[in-house]
Amino acid sequence: MKLFPLSLQQVNDPRVKRRSFSKLRFITVFLILISLAIGQALMLANHYHSDTIPPRLLNAFVFYWAIAAGGYSLFETIYIRWKYEKPMNQMSAATKQVAEGNFSIKLKPRHTEEHLDYLDVMFLDFNTMVEELSSTEMLKNDFISNISHEIKTPLAVIQNYNYTYAR
Repeated sequence: MKLFPLSLQQVNDPRVKRRSFSKLRFITVFLILISLAIGQALMLANHYHSDTIPPRLLNAFVFYWAIAAGGYSLFETIYIRWKYEKPMNQMSAATKQVAEGNFSIKLKPRHTEEHLDYLDVMFLDFNTMVEELSSTEMLKNDFISNISHEIKTPLAVIQNYNYTYAR
């Protein structure tokens, strides 16, 4: 089993204009964590000259970090659901419809052509796949229809001959 199953070509798809974890996202997370550290430093600054740290201050630190971690976790949970789970659920529902024979399903990319991300490219590739499957299905149906017609014609002649001369 490969550790990285995607080929380098898939990872560096030229249609992808935006990465999921961009520099802006990194800077945002970094600034959030810096602000949390500054908040802790400000709380410590009030009691810097005391010999011991009072339990009330320790409780304040625990409460502060619990609120900060809970808020950030909530933010990340909502973001991940919006960014990844919702499109994956759309893709799952669409693949089930294609498996049932509905080749008219299309997935609309979430971003414009200038801002495509990996999920958008996956949706576009899915649409291409469905179009190809649809054309293959049409070719198969035409082939079966033509073969059926070509077999029925000689059978009709044989049956007619049999009916005519069997009397």
